[in-house]
Amino acid sequence: MSKQRNAHLTEQQFWTWIAETTPAPYASDQHVKNLIALLSKQSLEEIVGFDFWIWKHFCQSHLTDLWCAAYVIRGWCSDDSFDYFREALILLGEGIFKQALEHPDALADHWEAVQDLREEGTLSIAQHAFRLKTGLSHEDWRAVEKSFSHDPLPATEDPFHWSADDEESQRQRVPRLYFKSMLREAAERRENNS
Repeated sequence: MSKQRNAHLTEQQFWTWIAETTPAPYASDQHVKNLIALLSKQSLEEIVGFDFWIWKHFCQSHLTDLWCAAYVIRGWCSDDSFDYFREALILLGEGIFKQALEHPDALADHWEAVQDLREEGTLSIAQHAFRLKTGLSHEDWRAVEKSFSHDPLPATEDPFHWSADDEESQRQRVPRLYFKSMLREAAERRENNS
């Protein structure tokens, strides 16, 4: 009988490790390196459990209003860019992440932290930690993962209520972020004209 992927790591421990490895000053690539180093010292079960929570939160965050928030913050946001935004958002920690899922416009309270939010390495942290711990290959990691049962990840059926071509729809979904983005654009225009 296979084991549950998350049975050896609680969600709270997952978030604790995210918090404990946060570098100062903040840099998401260093955060990823810190997590890989910490995770490589844990058991294989805990590494697989960490992978479960990363993917669970990544899938949960595929919300159209959050995509709208990312679009307004960045001035554009392709599907790949939204993936990288969500990977980085997880690294900002439990409080900001869960607040953003509930109320994406609340990211306005973290404007400085989210303006350049992008990370491509979050989803492979567990794999890198496994390889650092064991010296084994990518294929070996996949075999270890498969020895654990895969809980179904949440579906992401979330209809769009905004459009990249309709600024009013963006303003309605995330008014505070929209206002901050307008202030940023005005400041950039002033700087370019001086």
